[in-house]
Amino acid sequence: MAFFIGYLHAASVRHDYDKLTAIDWFHSDFTTGFKETGWWNNHRMIHRHHLAQPDGVPIDLNLLDVLEWIADCVMAGMGRSGSVYPLEMSNDDLQRALQNTVELLKSQVNVQE
Repeated sequence: MAFFIGYLHAASVRHDYDKLTAIDWFHSDFTTGFKETGWWNNHRMIHRHHLAQPDGVPIDLNLLDVLEWIADCVMAGMGRSGSVYPLEMSNDDLQRALQNTVELLKSQVNVQE
């Protein structure tokens, strides 16, 4: 459980850091209403939580990514409009996230005899 807490804490610290480190690029896309998408396209490639876009779903998707996506969507929706659009994922993606989370946790275990 501590591993999951640490993973989510680290995700919260680095969440969307490029909105600040590349603020001019972000602002450029933002002011066009995201008709220009250079920053947005890069953003989906460097962050693991844009699961509504096919190119935003990492091959090693895990349930912690899913939780970050849910938090991102709920906070953005509530902050912008006071509502949240329906969130949906394919069963295949959810099953992959489940299995990848199992493997991620297993990779952290060191059994000593």
